[in-house]
Amino acid sequence: MNLRNIIVTVILLLLLCSCNKRNVQVLKIGTNAEYPPFESIKDGSFVGIDMDLAARIASKLNLDYEIIDMDFDRLIPALKAGTIHMAISAISITDDRQYEVEFSSPYYVANQAIITHAENHMVLNTIQDLTLYRVGAQKGSTGLAYIKENFVDKDLMPKEKLLIYSSISDAIDHLVQGDLDFFCDRRQRRACLQESAAPEIRFDHRDL
Repeated sequence: MNLRNIIVTVILLLLLCSCNKRNVQVLKIGTNAEYPPFESIKDGSFVGIDMDLAARIASKLNLDYEIIDMDFDRLIPALKAGTIHMAISAISITDDRQYEVEFSSPYYVANQAIITHAENHMVLNTIQDLTLYRVGAQKGSTGLAYIKENFVDKDLMPKEKLLIYSSISDAIDHLVQGDLDFFCDRRQRRACLQESAAPEIRFDHRDL
């Protein structure tokens, strides 16, 4: 899997126009509000690029809408179960996901990067050096898929060294506390993370 050109997209369970045909009164939109500048919670409200886009979609459909915050790995199961009508949460297009749900046209290209504690002096000469350390990734993410497929599944990295998190904030806390060496995340979140956790975290210079 090449993560250099991850496509961030809106997932559509069905064509959005079908909502009107099914007498949908309120468009239920799932998100994982931990991805500024795309989606986050500020002063009790959902904000970000994706949240603005969600509002525009609902407006085009002439529907009221409700944003439902949930763990990232629950978004696709919620779509399949009909709990939500669509999901918008910086979701990358992958072959596996395309078997399960329909995607809109992509509208953003993102890169995966490596985050660590600002005082972490461990050196990554190559990305394969991650196999020597405790590496975290969010459950259901393409970062997790990359680490598993390229390192764990090939027996290059003990599975015990791969730590899986439901919450990005929990992973950042573990980085700061020294319980985690590196974490895979989108480079586009760099400014927001550095603002909230600075000067305690830094990004490695390379992308996955």
